[in-house]
Amino acid sequence: MSCLNLSAQHQPSTKTSSSVQARAVKRLVPGKDQVVLQQLESLEKRLFKKADSWTGLFSKEAVRRNCVLLYVTHDSQVAAYIVYTTNGLAAHIAKLAVRDNLRRQGIGRSLVRAAVETARRERRVGSCSLHVDPGNTAAVGLYRSLGFAVEAELQDYYAPGRSAYKMRLELD
Repeated sequence: MSCLNLSAQHQPSTKTSSSVQARAVKRLVPGKDQVVLQQLESLEKRLFKKADSWTGLFSKEAVRRNCVLLYVTHDSQVAAYIVYTTNGLAAHIAKLAVRDNLRRQGIGRSLVRAAVETARRERRVGSCSLHVDPGNTAAVGLYRSLGFAVEAELQDYYAPGRSAYKMRLELD
């Protein structure tokens, strides 16, 4: 059984902007954070290929009762976000994105921790799952360092010839 490593022992391997790490993780409030939604859409377009993009879906997903979107800002702009859903006693991380120039500074780690803790506190989930491209070694490494384990490799998950790891974190 894996546990989420909640300690703040992570030391990024590149220059760290303490102002970014010190930023609070915020929760999107559906219907009130229209500027944030626009920034999310813009960031999504920059970071993901059209086939992998949620452009146009954030406003629809954000109002779902079992969907939570957390984000971090830097210089008054959305710098990173995570989207997760809950179903029964399980959470599923559907999306994690960090602006290119702010990667490897602990922001993604902070968002994953915040999502897992929020789901555990609010919904009493016992596990958290996600899907990740095996070729995205930085993401796979991040998730493994937080206690996620590969449960299966799903062939042709993203597209023909593009598989995904299904990873799971069991919570105590």
